[in-house]
Amino acid sequence: MHIKEACRCCRLTKKSIQYYEEKGLICPRKLENGYRDYSQADIQTLKEISVFRSLGMNIREIKGILESADKKAVLKKYQYLSDLKQKRLEFHRESLVNLVADYDIEKFFQNLHICENEWYTVKERLLLAFPGNYGLFIALHFGKFLNGKIDTDEKKTAYRAILEYLDSIEFYLDSELSDLLEEITSDMDPESMAEETSQALDTVCQDIDTYIAENGEAITAYLKYKKSDSFQKTPAARLERRLREFQNESGYTEVFIHNMERLSPEYEAYLVQLKEADQLLKEKFPEAEDLYRDEM
Repeated sequence: MHIKEACRCCRLTKKSIQYYEEKGLICPRKLENGYRDYSQADIQTLKEISVFRSLGMNIREIKGILESADKKAVLKKYQYLSDLKQKRLEFHRESLVNLVADYDIEKFFQNLHICENEWYTVKERLLLAFPGNYGLFIALHFGKFLNGKIDTDEKKTAYRAILEYLDSIEFYLDSELSDLLEEITSDMDPESMAEETSQALDTVCQDIDTYIAENGEAITAYLKYKKSDSFQKTPAARLERRLREFQNESGYTEVFIHNMERLSPEYEAYLVQLKEADQLLKEKFPEAEDLYRDEM
């Protein structure tokens, strides 16, 4: 169909459609007379663009959604961002109400460093630093420890270091591993996964001896499989190795984890428990060396 009919079907202006074509979001067939022929696929894409624009997304974000093999996973990330923005707006409104009641700028200025916006910023950066549902899982996992106040110089320094780290990292996967990660995470519910992971780790940390006694055979079988050639040659093993390489190369432990400990007393306490459980597990199962380090 011609652009006039496309405009009518998608409720868009001619200039809007031409703009989306310039940005590479659609690529209609060009006829010999110079006109564009918009296919049903083009119309569907334009409707998607229209919906996403109405939700406040920019061209870069929309392009990422359109190119993703798992659009729901990408949209879940934006849903999480929307929730963070809503909380930020609620904080702004509450602050305005308080300012109307007591216009004490000095008091508000002194409290700026402990405002909740700082936590939202860290959670946003965590979310966007990693692809798809994996990024949302990471944000949810660490986000639960980011609820206190940034009220000391040490916490302020750690906060800035974490933001600099998240801004500087480049998490690259080749196409095969990228597809595998998307496949692994496509069916998972990040919120449920984060909650289940947290509960499982809490169970292990609270009573490692009981956990080992009840799951010893399963642990042995799992470790044997992870060490086997049949696993080591799989794409899943390559993905694990690539994640470890990324952590080693990016300063994940030295910078991110170290500063998370300084920033969040809750995370510091959690990590102490996790390290103790990890050490006991390795004493019982020496072959487990390094297998669980990435969970921290």
